[in-house]
Amino acid sequence: MRLRFGRLSFPILVILAAIFGAVYYAVDNMASTASSVTVNNLPTQAPVPIVANPTAFDQAISVQATAVNPPRTFISDEIPLDTKIFIPTASIWSDVIQAYLSGGNWDITNLRSNAGHLQGTSWVDEPGNTVISGHVELSSGLPGIFATLENVQIGDTITVTSEGVDYFYTVTETYYTVPTDLTPLRQTVDDRLTLITCNSYDIVTNAYRERLIIVAERVT
Repeated sequence: MRLRFGRLSFPILVILAAIFGAVYYAVDNMASTASSVTVNNLPTQAPVPIVANPTAFDQAISVQATAVNPPRTFISDEIPLDTKIFIPTASIWSDVIQAYLSGGNWDITNLRSNAGHLQGTSWVDEPGNTVISGHVELSSGLPGIFATLENVQIGDTITVTSEGVDYFYTVTETYYTVPTDLTPLRQTVDDRLTLITCNSYDIVTNAYRERLIIVAERVT
């Protein structure tokens, strides 16, 4: 037997449509709320640190002195004119001149074939870290005064002569670092000599990618 239903009247269709719409709205609103809670509860991503670009040797050395050493009182801004450095194992025998601070920066452009004491670091007759820099290659393409510095080994002796007095140092550490590393320039409690030069020339960037650091401790 077949049941026959009559057509639904228009008012009933309107009522059914209203009920269906209300149900759909409620379900959709619940889904949206759940989605918002999920997103809001996601862990926050840590900020990406900004890394400074490496700089050339002159720029790496040319930093504000106060960023390397605390302010100090100097007896003189000059070093004795007869100062020399002698490293037998590297065949280095050179005058040492002053690399002056200019506007808070060290000017090493005039070193040429000389080694340069970085003004503001300790001197050999003072306690602390005496820093001497030198070119590995001159602008002419000839070897610089520190071209053979990589031959220095732990245990070698370095002599700095100033005003007729010999100051002896024994090499305790040799290492390479990046141009932006200012640690070798910082003041120390012990009497130390630090030598710095360039290493690993990159023809593409026309810059040295590393610095050679020689650390020596006073023995006399």
